[in-house]
Amino acid sequence: KAQAESLRKTRQETPAKVVREVGEYTLNEVQVISSAQLKKGDVFICEPGDIIPSDGEIIEGLATIDESAITGESAPVIREAG
Repeated sequence: KAQAESLRKTRQETPAKVVREVGEYTLNEVQVISSAQLKKGDVFICEPGDIIPSDGEIIEGLATIDESAITGESAPVIREAG
């Protein structure tokens, strides 16, 4: 129970760098919000060293991700778009 509570607390406190559209133009703005405020369809940016704020799909790029807190996998795994 303590581990589950710890994971819930981390989810609420993890910052997410959300990409927001600005007006009708293709300009985008990055806004830092709490992962608890993320909703379906949001696009967020993860950079090296970041904690991934939510489950999702990689839409661009390639990364080695530590999923041990969720899956119990002992080594980081490679994930990429597609």
